[in-house]
Amino acid sequence: NTLATGSDAVLAIVIANGASIDDGLSLAGDDIHVSGLSILDFVDDAIQVDGERAVVEGSFLGVGPDGTTAGGNDYGVLVSSTGTGVRIGSDGDGTGDAGERNVISGNRVGLLVQGSGGSVRGNTIGTDASGTAALGNEVGAVLNTSASSIVSNVVSGNTGRAIVIDGDDNAVTDNMVGTDPTGLVAIGNGNDGVRVEPSERTSIVGNVIVQSGSDGIDLDNATDTIIEGNTIGAGIDGATLGAMHRVGIRVEEGSTVRIGTDADGTDDAAEANLIPNSRFDALRVDEAGTSATILGNRIFGNDELATDLKSPVENGNDVTANDADDADDGPSGLQNYPVITAASLTPAGADVA
Repeated sequence: NTLATGSDAVLAIVIANGASIDDGLSLAGDDIHVSGLSILDFVDDAIQVDGERAVVEGSFLGVGPDGTTAGGNDYGVLVSSTGTGVRIGSDGDGTGDAGERNVISGNRVGLLVQGSGGSVRGNTIGTDASGTAALGNEVGAVLNTSASSIVSNVVSGNTGRAIVIDGDDNAVTDNMVGTDPTGLVAIGNGNDGVRVEPSERTSIVGNVIVQSGSDGIDLDNATDTIIEGNTIGAGIDGATLGAMHRVGIRVEEGSTVRIGTDADGTDDAAEANLIPNSRFDALRVDEAGTSATILGNRIFGNDELATDLKSPVENGNDVTANDADDADDGPSGLQNYPVITAASLTPAGADVA
């Protein structure tokens, strides 16, 4: 592959037409390296990995060698619980990274990692080889594991969720979700951009997430989650594209969630999320969500509320009324919203009270 984005790789080996065969390749041993294959039309998996430290790179999984023809498998890559330390895509060392990129598209599930310590980096998941046209999986990438990462991928054009996290100590970092590789052209996903299911200590950092059919980020029973430095509802430039999702960040259920800066004075500006253009709220914490800290984010242009703490008695997306001494309880304590009573200009700046 000679392209900085997408892939023009010429693949000479095609494993296909397995309509009655379960898997294209089954990697049972340790330290197996797979590269340069097009694998399509198998009943179960293009590649199943059961051994440790396997590498899958530079291949088209669910896509023909022309890079545009879908031939879906059930899973593009399935890494079982015994497949620990598996790398799918680039090693990120700056040497040959483009050639290590996989195209994983046209499958029911692009990839599922169940073994711990896995790395999914630099792949194109849900588009053709160019990264500019949808060739979707039903679901893009699932980490059902621990201590794994999904980094610097293009995860776009999938008909369902783009990324699903279900496990502890995982990281979702610097991905383009719902765009082409430039981050400036929309190729939306059909459901959530990132969904976190029962998990602890997930970090979601530095991603561009647009054009999600449901929510940009949806936390469902997530604890100790960090969401910082993301652009949710605009392109990488912070201006182009539109959100098209319902809610930018939704905490359905979870506790100790930080959305935005930690306010420690170090890199606080970079930790802020940019959240414009949602069809409903920019941020929503449902009744089962507790202890959400929301600091330092830039929020504008959303059709409904900037931050909605859902009261048990709230009707729709109405503003929850303030109460005396903020004594009520609910998501984030149903913290009272500020009431501005006066504003004036002084030589030193603006005074707001």
